[in-house]
Amino acid sequence: MSRWILSEESPPAGKALLPMAIAAACLETFDNLDLPGTFWKYPNDLYALLSPETPGGDVGKLGGLLLEPVRAIGGEPKGWIAGIGINIGALEPDSSGREFSPASLSGLAREGRPLPGPLSLARHLSQRISWILDNGSPAEILARLEDRLLWKNRWIAYTLHGKTCLGKIEGLGRDGALLVTGDDGRSCRLGPGVRNIRPVSVGEGHHG
Repeated sequence: MSRWILSEESPPAGKALLPMAIAAACLETFDNLDLPGTFWKYPNDLYALLSPETPGGDVGKLGGLLLEPVRAIGGEPKGWIAGIGINIGALEPDSSGREFSPASLSGLAREGRPLPGPLSLARHLSQRISWILDNGSPAEILARLEDRLLWKNRWIAYTLHGKTCLGKIEGLGRDGALLVTGDDGRSCRLGPGVRNIRPVSVGEGHHG
């Protein structure tokens, strides 16, 4: 779905936290639909347990978020288009041979509980986005996401400025940056330009 957001609708913290407000709205919508085991992967992906009955088990990508500004020529953004893509039904791997572990809402749905259709789901999401944009404080938005931050307190590898680094996710900063402690013990703040975040396998790099 695509959701038009006017510039005056940005959350109290301003446009810097707008993508996070959208992510928080998605997670709260899943909760309201009684869909367990969903997470936010910094900076713009949604993940879920592949087996919802197994906490701490494998996760797969459930969806992704994209926020694009709409500007007048040479001016400030007049608003944003929030693109939200979510796997509703189970997907089959393609023939590329690439690693494939998608999650889906149908895989999360509790037995006997029907899922909303695409238009109904879009309405739920749009209503929750409106509520958070109108009522969510910066601290509340960040707290919602930190509670569901994928791989928090775990070691990850990531790419920044073309370089692969190792670090342990500590949480979120007040500005929404991802806080990481490197394998050299130094703390750093990762902005939305970070790429390819993944959990570190045993024996990879120097970490405990």
